[in-house]
Amino acid sequence: METAACKVKVAKEPGNWLVSLSGEVDYAASLELNTTLGNIVDRCDKDLLLDLGEVTMIDSEGIKMLLMVLARMREKRAHARVVKCSRIARRVIGLVGLDRVMEVNAG
Repeated sequence: METAACKVKVAKEPGNWLVSLSGEVDYAASLELNTTLGNIVDRCDKDLLLDLGEVTMIDSEGIKMLLMVLARMREKRAHARVVKCSRIARRVIGLVGLDRVMEVNAG
């Protein structure tokens, strides 16, 4: 999936999904990302790994999207975690406290 400023790559392994986001994860991107990630969460049975290493900007809608993923995975008794995080994404995630409720590796 690709919006004007955000790209998504998905790699599936048995039970695990790796979702790599790059570019701007903002309101405009969230309009499509919410549906895409919702479909992935529905099909993922164990771990959802998020690679934010190429994210150049993330706003409140991007954080809201990450919280939605975390909540839906927890409902399924599965896990969601950030395995790679750009400096800017790490800063925003830290400012809003998401790293206190979701595992976030700087990578």
